[in-house]
Amino acid sequence: MDGLKVGTHELLSASCKLSYSQDVKPHLRGNLRVLTNLQSIQKRQGHARALMLSLCSKADILGIVLMLNPKSEDGEMTTEQLIEWYEKFGFVKIQDKPIILMARPVQSLGEPNG
Repeated sequence: MDGLKVGTHELLSASCKLSYSQDVKPHLRGNLRVLTNLQSIQKRQGHARALMLSLCSKADILGIVLMLNPKSEDGEMTTEQLIEWYEKFGFVKIQDKPIILMARPVQSLGEPNG
């Protein structure tokens, strides 16, 4: 397993970027990744879902917390729809203002996901 390296991750026609948070002190960044730019070339085929399931599984195994700001890049889903979609993968809203932030705590293996 290649882990959750910083950079672009791809599966089928879906891709996203993982990075370290610049808002977290360097010595605390090891177990935290920020997910951005989740997109799929082939819409409504389950590719983004498959990528999210893969990332969440790896995060659980490695003990990594995932964070994101649910915002629509293409206008296809509203912010509320995105929040509901990410909640299916175990993300919870941790902040509303100045921007919405969601985090996905590490889950025990075998807990239900998306």
